[in-house]
Amino acid sequence: MASVFLNAEGPTLSNHWQSLLDGWNTFWMRSRLCDKTTGRLVYYINVFTNVFGKICAVAGAPTITTEVPNNNDGSTFVDFAGIGNNPLRQGSAVINLTLATADRVTVKIFDVSGRLVRTLADGQMFKAGKVDPALTWDGLDNSGRQVARGAYFVSVKYQNSRYDMSRKMIVLK
Repeated sequence: MASVFLNAEGPTLSNHWQSLLDGWNTFWMRSRLCDKTTGRLVYYINVFTNVFGKICAVAGAPTITTEVPNNNDGSTFVDFAGIGNNPLRQGSAVINLTLATADRVTVKIFDVSGRLVRTLADGQMFKAGKVDPALTWDGLDNSGRQVARGAYFVSVKYQNSRYDMSRKMIVLK
């Protein structure tokens, strides 16, 4: 991944252009908010405003992401939860949370029969934005024992916004 940028120090007759060359596939670009189109939108907005905005006016409608849940108005933060390192082969699974507004969050892991395996957050208050550091699950139950290989479910609930998400997690370690 690399970029080459020629900056126009000031528009003159001989230097009235800017150039940006990026060496990666923009399809794989991601953002801190999600793994869909938001990363690409943020990248292009930054390029147009910060790079080419020096030599010409950049205007247009605000970007609106359509693939991020609860983001039909293009707001900066949305209620969102995603799971990284799934399937869990080694290390820890990462539960990434983003909150549109400050809220109380509950994150629990259940087995396929619906029994509670682990509580990662139980009504804890988080500020708006990306929760940093993200919550992690090391594959242990509430008693500290390694869970068996198999399917589990991560349940994420935001109390005030009533955001509710459940995702399957596979443990292979």
